[in-house]
Amino acid sequence: MDERFPFGTILLVFMLTALASGLTLFDRESTDDSRVLTVASFAKIHLLSYEPLLQQFEAEHPGVKVKLELVESRALTQRVFSSFMSGVPGPDVVEIEITHIGRFFSGPLESIGFVDLTDRLHQSGLYDEFVPAKFQAWSNRGRIFGLPRDISPVALLYQPEAFAESGIDPQSIETWDDFYEAGKKLTRDLDGDGLIDQYAIELSDTISDDFHILLLQRGLDYFTPEYKPRLEEDIFIDTLAMYLKMAAGPDRIGAPLPNLVASAQAIRDRYIVSHLGADWRLGGFRMETPALAGLLRLMPLPAWEPGGRRTSTWGGTMMGICKSSPMQKEAWDFLKMIYTSREALLTTYRYTALTPPARFTWDAPEFDQPDPFIGGQKSGRFFIKLAPDVPARVKNPFSYMADQTMHQVIVRSCRRVHEEGYDRVRIIAAEELHRAAKHIEQRMERNPFL
Repeated sequence: MDERFPFGTILLVFMLTALASGLTLFDRESTDDSRVLTVASFAKIHLLSYEPLLQQFEAEHPGVKVKLELVESRALTQRVFSSFMSGVPGPDVVEIEITHIGRFFSGPLESIGFVDLTDRLHQSGLYDEFVPAKFQAWSNRGRIFGLPRDISPVALLYQPEAFAESGIDPQSIETWDDFYEAGKKLTRDLDGDGLIDQYAIELSDTISDDFHILLLQRGLDYFTPEYKPRLEEDIFIDTLAMYLKMAAGPDRIGAPLPNLVASAQAIRDRYIVSHLGADWRLGGFRMETPALAGLLRLMPLPAWEPGGRRTSTWGGTMMGICKSSPMQKEAWDFLKMIYTSREALLTTYRYTALTPPARFTWDAPEFDQPDPFIGGQKSGRFFIKLAPDVPARVKNPFSYMADQTMHQVIVRSCRRVHEEGYDRVRIIAAEELHRAAKHIEQRMERNPFL
């Protein structure tokens, strides 16, 4: 990669080509008697839930036609980013997944390609209808650039029969220390061959996603909203040390799995008997692996201290308006209709189990329906009770780089724990986080806008 152009040579060539040729990155066809409002998303289920509202929107906006476009997440991010950088027309409205949002916040505040929605949200009263923490990821330097699509609270999906056979009452588990002790009993050699056949929890030793969930639960992210790295704070080091105790070394209680299919097989085989589960992961299990029906239950996450937060957050999506749109008023009207429509939000919930971040939907009877997939628990109401306590996430231009750096921290730390032993977990955590912090700080120093 050319350090003079940190986004990559291929993207640079693409942008220069766009500038030279007037290339249109999104189809913006219009007819003599109508204007087209282009709405792009990476999620087919989102677009399907919007379709029933299009006729109403178009009736309320004579002469406007809505065009929905489905684009793979990374490709959509690249196309929108190229549009912002080159001035080439893009979509009017776009959905962006949380992994990619930070790159749009580089440079001066006024150069951000999304419309600043802060004043509109407050003046319309919409800000107070949503869980405030969910705006943080879509904000930069105190301004809000997107409306949250979901809230993604995290609970623990566990196998009740495996817990009972090990003499573990889930109600007795209040903290992660409690869970670690219970996990020693759940992690078992079932056939006496000296090999572990059952692990207490799914935890990765190669990527940082699971660790990040536990970190967020403590109210921390990799940065403060002011871009200050937090990797060397004591609470950060303690969190990683606890994670390493659970995920690394020969006496670990956690084991990794590569994907949803592998998780399903592990559940059937009881290889792993609990999993960090956002609402959408439960929806994924329900949709993709119906054979798991009845095997799982929900419980709140163990807290980090007695009386502490019993949930976290995982994933997320926003909808924003592109500054290049010539139809910003209509785009704002569309965004409000889609993200504040009970019909659209509840349709998505029925398909995906996503908990809407808009409080005015929470009284819907759908959330009180027993869920046979998890033994009749009311999964919708369960996640709604957790929703007000979800932590905020902080996203900035360095977030993706920090994510990649933390993957390396997990790999190196887990290897060292295996080699050096559990009595050095905190030392290892502190050393690896110091190394990562220096790397991140060196990269940040190159940014002229800090």
